Amino acid sequence: MSKTIGLACIAALLLLSACSGSAQTSQGAAPGATAESAPAATSDAGIAATPSTMPDTEPAPQDRSEFEVGLALSQRPGDREETSGSVPHFQIDAEPVETINAELQRRAFLLPGVGRAPSGVSLPGAIQLALDPSLELARPDVIASSGEFAHIHPDGSMHLWMSPDRAAEVEAQQWGEVHPWVDRDGFWDGVVLLFTPETPEQLEVVLGLIVEAYNLVVGAEVALVDLV
Repeated sequence: MSKTIGLACIAALLLLSACSGSAQTSQGAAPGATAESAPAATSDAGIAATPSTMPDTEPAPQDRSEFEVGLALSQRPGDREETSGSVPHFQIDAEPVETINAELQRRAFLLPGVGRAPSGVSLPGAIQLALDPSLELARPDVIASSGEFAHIHPDGSMHLWMSPDRAAEVEAQQWGEVHPWVDRDGFWDGVVLLFTPETPEQLEVVLGLIVEAYNLVVGAEVALVDLV
């Protein structure tokens, strides 16, 4: 009798062990499953997260105008300056303020990669802001054939190669006048004659425009406060 009971207990234990093992197999990973064959994780929305096959969903950049113009200019005080209106293009009866003109040149030539040289496209005595040939220009199509993006005349006025939108604004606010040749084929539409700065306030505006033109051509992010 006791022998029969003992055999029954052993059989019961064997059956319980088999059931437990089967339950563990059904709850765990299938035999032979690996990290590569495991189902892909899903996002909160239930979409399979398979980066290797997912399309690039990054939105395309928004359209931007060809040129970005800074803050709007206020109107230059006083009457519009008189110019030749033709080529050679110059300001008539301009009288440079010695201290202002010296500061204009000192700070303008602090721009990185800009050196001093006689202008290759202006009248004798004009000094170009010469770009170092080693600079990789963002807009080489903007600058003059001589490689300059600006030159300062002896009277303190200057020609500057800038965005056409900005050049039009400069003329509208009486800070200068667009070059007579801007409508000619092969001549940059943003060349402008900036009038001679006569006060420290006017000097800051002119220097700001120079920095803006430099950034356009070089693709830099120089700020006016860097020229001290």
